Amino acid sequence: MGTNNFLYNNTSRCYAIFSEDEDFDTTEMIIEDLKYSKEELLKVYKKNGKFILENIDFTSEYGWEENGNRNFEGRIIGRGIFYKEINFKDYTYCFKKTIDIILRNGYYKGACFDYSIETELQVFQPSGSWDYYDIENEKLPHGLIQYQLTNYNDKFSNASVYLEKLFSKCSQKLVPICQFNNGETVYSQVA
Repeated sequence: MGTNNFLYNNTSRCYAIFSEDEDFDTTEMIIEDLKYSKEELLKVYKKNGKFILENIDFTSEYGWEENGNRNFEGRIIGRGIFYKEINFKDYTYCFKKTIDIILRNGYYKGACFDYSIETELQVFQPSGSWDYYDIENEKLPHGLIQYQLTNYNDKFSNASVYLEKLFSKCSQKLVPICQFNNGETVYSQVA
């Protein structure tokens, strides 16, 4: 039984990397390519793109992603943590967004880039208790805070565009053109 070579959950296409020597760990070289590409994009981007990319650090020390799929394990090679705290009427709103850059092994060969974005909102109440809120689906107790946090969250609305531009600078863009009934997939390179 065959399978797709690449698993990418959040990118619009596959950003693949192939090495001449499959036994050689090229993670550090890939991280250096990402750092260089990031610096190049920071010269071009303004506002939100710059805000997002400036705050992502690349290193191989973040460990492995827990995606529950042992065939496509992913190594977190970059992370940006964005934090905003707002105090209002004895309440403290702690908004945290985490962007992880993932280098995921191919099933047969190579690797591909992916990313994950997680959002947390904790509200600490005067009584000392706290609650988690889903900022996109739940109404907050104070409308003004909802407005401020929604505006802050909007900075990340095009995060995928900025990340995929970064990935495209140091990888091959592939799209699946054919998938057989046993799961094997044929990819084509996109310009």
